[in-house]
Amino acid sequence: MKKFIIILLVVFGCTKSSKERNIFVTSEITYKYGTPLLKNQLINYAYLVESFEDYLILLNFRNEHVIQIIDKSTGETVYKGINFGDGPEEIQIPISLYLDHTTSNLYIQDGGSNSVKYFNLVDFKRSNFKELKLITETLPSNGQRIFPIFPFKSSFIGISLDKDMELINFKNSNVIDTLFYYSEKVEFPNLPSKFFGIQLEGKFGISTNKKYLLKGNLYEQRISLYNLETLNRKEFFNYLEPKYKDEFIESTGRFRWDKERNFQYISIKEKDGKFYLLYSGTNIKDEEIVLLGNEIHVFDTKTQSLEKLILDNYISDFTIDENNMIYGINFTLSNPVLLFK
Repeated sequence: MKKFIIILLVVFGCTKSSKERNIFVTSEITYKYGTPLLKNQLINYAYLVESFEDYLILLNFRNEHVIQIIDKSTGETVYKGINFGDGPEEIQIPISLYLDHTTSNLYIQDGGSNSVKYFNLVDFKRSNFKELKLITETLPSNGQRIFPIFPFKSSFIGISLDKDMELINFKNSNVIDTLFYYSEKVEFPNLPSKFFGIQLEGKFGISTNKKYLLKGNLYEQRISLYNLETLNRKEFFNYLEPKYKDEFIESTGRFRWDKERNFQYISIKEKDGKFYLLYSGTNIKDEEIVLLGNEIHVFDTKTQSLEKLILDNYISDFTIDENNMIYGINFTLSNPVLLFK
């Protein structure tokens, strides 16, 4: 089977790092075993997943429809829809999926139209999955890449690569405030401002109460915890990780990473005050890969400790439902949707 790169490049943040203890080394380990959920069903190229009541929502990055909704109890598809395209009810390049459990709004960021589109799942379910109306929020058009985005109070927050605006608050395409700035000493301090954040890239997850934002670095075993109320930040990193030699290529505006590096965190979810980070560990020199992982690192914001869940299958994304069941997805498998127990 042909392999694909599924890496949605993101953003970063920094302050002084905590060396109180190496949470990456002292973690507890639990094993989880997957059972197939679907039976003889095509899921196309679904690589992101969310859970809503008795259903799973899958996001495809290409081919046929953007989303697919599956009944968790039967494994049957109850809805396939949202066309790929540039129309008001279409999505060009779906790059993120986020379910706000306080409002039941499902958000899909469209990398092709510089917008986020969303709809309410309660209303959609009430119509027997027949009447879906997308609402569009346009991102700030300041020439910067903003990814990912999350609903925040009555507005949105988003991550920028720009040196002077790491985490921004915006509404109706206008920046309201800059909440965090890139402040950590970095290896390449003279990067062009619009590329500055690329050297600290990561995946993000936000708590249900919108108090915390957590980043797991993509290229370094480091966790950054942002308090969105106090606007403080704390970091945890594996100080036993070796030093790497990277290079920034000015002509392309990209990095040439040390071939000894491994990809780190590729997906983050939050449940009941704990953040769950999917860890890859795949060597960075493998260019034609589906970015997968079989470890979930559980970070407790209260005790600031880490637990590791070891899965018996590799997945590209996961979700945790109201019963604390973990569902994972990997479209390259013959059984692509798994329930882990």
